[in-house]
Amino acid sequence: MKWYSYSKNGDRVRVPLVLSTSTSTSDPNVASVRDSLKTHLRKKFCPMQALVIDDDPAILLMMTSILNGLGYQVTTAVDGKQGLQELTDSILPDVVLVDWNMPIMNGLEFVKTVRSQTQFNQLPIIMVTTELEMSQVALSADAGISEYIMKPFSPIMIIEKLQMVGVLS
Repeated sequence: MKWYSYSKNGDRVRVPLVLSTSTSTSDPNVASVRDSLKTHLRKKFCPMQALVIDDDPAILLMMTSILNGLGYQVTTAVDGKQGLQELTDSILPDVVLVDWNMPIMNGLEFVKTVRSQTQFNQLPIIMVTTELEMSQVALSADAGISEYIMKPFSPIMIIEKLQMVGVLS
């Protein structure tokens, strides 16, 4: 059994998600039911979700603060591998903000892995990085990012990019 926790108006709600042990979680029917339930619960309890992936604790704190101020519930990860785990184990976020340079799995590898899975084709991914060369920007665009933010960034830059990818009005 897995538990999913949600916060709304300061109240914490824990919802059990029971999948039969006799049925593989890779079964498309089970996955479909699980994903539908996650989507329903997300819309009911947590209207906006963001996944922020960066190995710098200060950046994670700053991004979380900005996004919380905009009404997002934020999940964080310190590398692409942990980000993939959060993406598959948690509620599907409305947007992912990912750094390029991280240990274990960098942001570009994360984007390529995510984009190789059809259920994430429409997920907005914003690359937030110090990589300034146009060849790097082109590489990330080819991998499937939705937008690109160069560090250092301001809250206004984050807001503008969220508006550009359609997850903030």
